[in-house]
Amino acid sequence: MERVEKITIDTEKCIGCKKCIKACFVDVLRFDETTKKAVAAYPQECEWCLICEEQCSVGAIYVQPKIPAPMFKMSV
Repeated sequence: MERVEKITIDTEKCIGCKKCIKACFVDVLRFDETTKKAVAAYPQECEWCLICEEQCSVGAIYVQPKIPAPMFKMSV
């Protein structure tokens, strides 16, 4: 089951330090040698631990979770 809807890396903020890449234990993030920035190469593998967000010193990463719709209706 995929846990994230989308991983956004703000290329304007990203400084290419690779902290997020080193922090990702499932190898979701990779370094693009052309742009010298992090890219979400395998977002479907993300475990939604948010360590990459925490390690990014410039706040360039946002991981949007995939939250399923409620399976029942609350009665009032």
